[in-house]
Amino acid sequence: MLRYFPGLFLCTVLSFGRAEAQSAISAVKDSLKISGGEMVIRNKSRQVQGFLYNQSNGATTFRKAGKVIQFTVGYAGSPAAGDSTYTHPDLQQKNIKVWRNGLLQQPLVIDTVAGRITFRPPLAQQETIYIEALSTIINVNAR
Repeated sequence: MLRYFPGLFLCTVLSFGRAEAQSAISAVKDSLKISGGEMVIRNKSRQVQGFLYNQSNGATTFRKAGKVIQFTVGYAGSPAAGDSTYTHPDLQQKNIKVWRNGLLQQPLVIDTVAGRITFRPPLAQQETIYIEALSTIINVNAR
């Protein structure tokens, strides 16, 4: 009996060490709960840029975080000096911030349905405009 004691003791110690390293996982209907651990899902969405957005009722999709547009007034493909509006489809339904020559533009008239920004005063030659259009992110845990 004594000769089996070291082997039995070693098995007991290893089983306790293994039990501490495991996490409790439970599955109920369409939910998976992991206690004391971390779950990593690796699938074909690995190359998708953006964040996972909960649409409702557990349905999720990937959304892009936003778009940055930068131009210098008067250059080819940019608004001309004296223009007071700038329209771009990537500005629709976004939270928009505009910097004019490095300064945050305030006040600013923004039509997020049409994706249009109205500049006051109108744009001047050689002004550098930086537009940040971010997707709306709602924090449901805010208190």
